[in-house]
This record gives sequence, structure tokens and C-alpha cells, in this order.
Amino acid sequence: MPALFFVLTSASSESSAGLASQSANLALQPGSGGWQSARGCSYPQELLLQLEHPGEIYEVEVAARGDLAPKAVDIYFSTGSREECLLGEPGFEHAATLELGNLLSAPGRAGTARRAKHRLLLRCSGQVKLLVHEPAVANPNNPFRQVALTSVGIWGYEDAGENQQIHLNKMLAKVDFGEGHEE
Repeated sequence: MPALFFVLTSASSESSAGLASQSANLALQPGSGGWQSARGCSYPQELLLQLEHPGEIYEVEVAARGDLAPKAVDIYFSTGSREECLLGEPGFEHAATLELGNLLSAPGRAGTARRAKHRLLLRCSGQVKLLVHEPAVANPNNPFRQVALTSVGIWGYEDAGENQQIHLNKMLAKVDFGEGHEE
């Protein structure tokens, strides 16, 4: 199943010296620097991801560094039309809550990554909203109560339906069905 491309279009906060400032629009792609909240921010933090195309989503994975891992990440998918998404008025449907706080790092390995994956099947009109909750544990290495995501993976199939329907309509317009046939 192919990974779907997306860009991080907005975040309720991010660390100015954090990982995301390197490349905000690709901050959550695997292999990138990730995203980190600002110091002393309020929770939950909201991240908005824009998919390249609408599609069917089958799996979502969130990874976080152990010492900056959030308790949970709520995942919402836009259900409005593509036009509503582009106008900034999408309807969102709650799809899953990924619990990262329950995934304990090995003792003495605070920087170990935590990953949570959820399988599902639903349509998304192009936007994914992540609500990132407070840190999973109080940690002396995290005095400003920041959270960070190292990557987000979204798998599924892009929807070529709009283009296919336009092409199909053009083809049907050229077809002569003959006499006595009603469309």
C-alpha cells in the first residue's frame, strides 16, 4: 500500500529552535527533522496536514521521541468536499486516538522512539487534523513541557475519481448509442 504525500500547513505552536523550522512544509515526513511544540504551550496542540489528493486512508502511524512523547494524538479526517477544504471550511470526523503514553521506553533510554499505528478504512477529502496532547510523563529533561513528533505516516490510495469521472463523461458524450436507446 503506498504512502500518501502531505504537507504540514499549520501548527498551533512550534519551537523556533526546534526541528520543524528546518523545513516546516515537510516536517513530519519520515526521514525529516519532525515537529516540536513551543516551550510552555497550552494543550492540545493542533497540526493540520494537507494531502496532495483526496483518497481512501487505510493506516496511520505516529512516532515520537520518548522524552518528548505526548500522552495521545487524536486523528481527524476532513469529510467535506475538496472545495470546502480549500476554502478552509472542512468538516472533520474523529477517526482514532493513538495512545503513546502507554508505550513505555526501555529503562534508561529516554530518547527511544515510541510508535503507535492504527488501521482503518475511510474517505478523506484532503485534510488531516492531529490534536497532540500533553507530555506522557513528567521528565527532568523536559522542563518546558514540550512534545515532539518525529514522523507521521499515512497510507492509502489517492482518489483519482474526480479526474476519472470527467474523462468518463467526455467519453460517453462521444458515444453514439443509436436509436431507441435512452441515456
